Amino acid sequence: MKNRIAAAAVLFILIAGSGASQTFKGTNNEGVDKYDNGKYDDAIALFKKGTELDNKSAIPDFNLGAGYYKKGDYKESIQAFQNAIGKSSDEEFQSKAWYNIGNAHLKAGDYQAAVEAYKNALKLSANDPEAKYNLSYALQKLKKKQEEEKKKQEEQKKNQPPKQDQKKEEEKKKEPPKQDQKNDQKKDQKKDQNNQDDKKNDKPKQDPSNQKQKPQLNKNDAEKMLNALKDKEKDLRKNKKNQQLRGFGREKDW
Repeated sequence: MKNRIAAAAVLFILIAGSGASQTFKGTNNEGVDKYDNGKYDDAIALFKKGTELDNKSAIPDFNLGAGYYKKGDYKESIQAFQNAIGKSSDEEFQSKAWYNIGNAHLKAGDYQAAVEAYKNALKLSANDPEAKYNLSYALQKLKKKQEEEKKKQEEQKKNQPPKQDQKKEEEKKKEPPKQDQKNDQKKDQKKDQNNQDDKKNDKPKQDPSNQKQKPQLNKNDAEKMLNALKDKEKDLRKNKKNQQLRGFGREKDW
């Protein structure tokens, strides 16, 4: 089933009565003839005249909405159909007007408003197949539009230039360091170098407890050593004396 985008047909008036009513009837039906022949400007003028002749009737407003729809003036079309709804208590009539309002919004690209209008039409005429179809169609268009808008926003966000503060920060990073910064950097480097040198020259101190201590002699050992020295001294003296005696031997008797 094709979606019914075109507005509903204009309504003929089949009434009889006073001269004023006959004038209104003739004006409306003449406008319908112009509408059927594609002369929408003439039809609109006659329908407007019909609203002046009987401002309580919903039919001229309904037909005026159809004329504006054919001209592509969807804003005026929607207004005229809304005026017709306000002047009628007939649910079938109101359902047709809401359906045409949905079509006008759909043509104008306002898919959210079209969805709401079709829902209103179905509340009054739940079994309208064309209203159901157009509601489904409008929902698909709305979903697609929302997805496209979301994608567009994401692309704009990616391509958006950085904010002023962020831009300044990035430029600051690219700038060469100032003289004070250079001096600070040199001081830090020198400090690091000195720390490294200190670490190299900082030898671990020895624990005095780990150093070798000279063995201490007790009293007995000291006496033994002293006696040994005395004996050695006696030996040295004796050896020296022996050496002197040997130098003076007796003469032989010949």
